[in-house]
Amino acid sequence: MTGIALTAILRSSYRTMPTIVLADDDLRNVIAIHTADYQLAVDVRSFQVSNGLDVTEQPTARPMTQVAFAANILDDNGRIIGS
Repeated sequence: MTGIALTAILRSSYRTMPTIVLADDDLRNVIAIHTADYQLAVDVRSFQVSNGLDVTEQPTARPMTQVAFAANILDDNGRIIGS
């Protein structure tokens, strides 16, 4: 994947995915890692969204989102060299 394609993916909003907010320097680092001899592999372990309503649409809690993920840096052979 090119740096331009990766930037487009990370800067775009999707209805079914959380919006990822990265500072410009962080985005450049992610692109450098992904397009160099290394890859950044992100595994989304869980993703839950609650609008704070029960099944009858009555308020029960504040809206909440929980995301759990793991990230690994892979070398050019696909081996994990950092996490």
